[in-house]
Amino acid sequence: MLNRSAPRSRGSTFYRSNLVTSRGIMSAILLMSGPVCSHQAMNSNGPKMLRHITSGQFMNAATKLQDANLGTLFSLQTRQTSQYIFIKKPPAEMSEGLIQNQDLCRIEEYTYRYNMRPPASIIRKWKPKLVELGFVPEDHFKE
Repeated sequence: MLNRSAPRSRGSTFYRSNLVTSRGIMSAILLMSGPVCSHQAMNSNGPKMLRHITSGQFMNAATKLQDANLGTLFSLQTRQTSQYIFIKKPPAEMSEGLIQNQDLCRIEEYTYRYNMRPPASIIRKWKPKLVELGFVPEDHFKE
């Protein structure tokens, strides 16, 4: 008889939860396109197996990245909503071994992804606030 309680596909919650680790989320945050990453952007544009992470998992990983001096976690608010956003440290401010010591990604890959255009969800909602606070230069949002 077939055991219906066992996971049947790789897309099941059971399978995903065993693959999602704090280190994997940290690496995905660093490799998101652009200089900023939010929980919403991670869920819509991140790696498929990490698109259902909780805000707590995102916060935990982002806090660890902040503790490792790889960026800063901020709470940004507009009239309608607030969200935690991780502001990545510019590649020019990174020492050669800082990312490599954490074993999260290569500096070349980080630099390439950092200089890419941020996800549209961040541009639409957070562009004015990020530019106003000086976290992101205006030219990072060219469409």
